[in-house]
Amino acid sequence: MVESRRDEALARLAAGSDPIFRQAASAEQSDSALAQPNALEVADLWFDIFRSTEAPLERHALASHALPFYASAKNSAKGLELRKIEQRLELLNLIISEAESMSGNVEPETK
Repeated sequence: MVESRRDEALARLAAGSDPIFRQAASAEQSDSALAQPNALEVADLWFDIFRSTEAPLERHALASHALPFYASAKNSAKGLELRKIEQRLELLNLIISEAESMSGNVEPETK
């Protein structure tokens, strides 16, 4: 997504009526969204939405969106937190890989 369109979409979600999307988008909009522990908080918020979504295209989009936040959080995580992040990265990469192989793209996001 083009940066300005992404920012516009986040602003709309942050101002929207759905409290779950509003919370995730607002957390992501913070200046320190990729800093630990904020990256993990943002990733977990998007992952919660991912878990509650059944539509395959939405799941792919949410998995792709949460993945870089988990990757960022992984850099400074330890112990159980690191294990949780690794498990979620594995699941998100699997979802992305499956969706992309069905559409003809076979390269998953980076871990």
